[in-house]
Amino acid sequence: KASGNKIENALSPYIHTGLTNGTVYYYVVTGVNQFGEGIESEEVSAIPNQGDAPSPPTGVSAVSGDRQAVISWTAVENATNYNIYWSTSPDLSSANGTKFANVTSPYTHSRPTQGKTNYYVVTAVNGYGESSGSEQTSVMTPDSRVDMGVAMGDSITAGYVGLANHDDCYVSVLSRLWGKSIQNEGVNGASTNYGLSIIDNILDARNPKYLTIFYGTIDISYYSIDTIIGNLRTIISKAKGNGTIPVVATVTPDCGEWLWRDKAIAQLNQRIRQLASEQEIACADLEAAFSWNCGYITSDGLHPNEVGHQIIANTFNNVLPH
Repeated sequence: KASGNKIENALSPYIHTGLTNGTVYYYVVTGVNQFGEGIESEEVSAIPNQGDAPSPPTGVSAVSGDRQAVISWTAVENATNYNIYWSTSPDLSSANGTKFANVTSPYTHSRPTQGKTNYYVVTAVNGYGESSGSEQTSVMTPDSRVDMGVAMGDSITAGYVGLANHDDCYVSVLSRLWGKSIQNEGVNGASTNYGLSIIDNILDARNPKYLTIFYGTIDISYYSIDTIIGNLRTIISKAKGNGTIPVVATVTPDCGEWLWRDKAIAQLNQRIRQLASEQEIACADLEAAFSWNCGYITSDGLHPNEVGHQIIANTFNNVLPH
């Protein structure tokens, strides 16, 4: 008692917390009443143990379904949940794969990349950590993409502003040049936030082979460039994950009363080019194609005229696969 650390008013069982794993701790117990403290019990000792992470899952398999893959595995003793890591590269590990956290078997992966082999490893998790990865499993997902395009964008893409004839909208012109059907998903006043909110529905409902992305004119007045690029990156990532081929556009110039935004537009466009390079996708560089020529913009200073829409269509057509 003289040399120990006293824990008063303890009740059995008592949990001693805040200890160091792997260190030996020694204990004696005394009883106490109104007349005083009794003699010490026999000494006991204990070594706190951190515990062990679970073993990696076994029996991992993947089966292809209708635009999905179903991954299954055998339950692991002492595991509380599981993580799946996914890639279209066989060089897959928990360090470089896309993570689906806190999943259970069987897990349905919606929209794996179509027309490619999708690879998976599974890890088991408990309160002590995460296991190493399971043996890799893979499945080829059939290609059911529709040989068409979807055009995402704002009022320029919608084509109802600044044009007397909607057939002059760049989406209609591009469809004729390219020789493929294009579903126009342009919406007046739409931003990259809106695009982010509809991309999953577009991929599910249309399952297009191609996607053009032309946002930024609205965003530049309300959001930081980092936010805009982050939204575009996510839209592109979702498209690529589906096997859809995305093409992103830089923003057309502003004129008249909107000239004050041009510096920010130039900065955004440089980031869009960098994003396209980073993502290894084509960029329809509308800034370069327009050369800041206000002769291609209507009197409102924002929306391209018929000639401007023709330039947009030509620029997209030059970088889309044929």
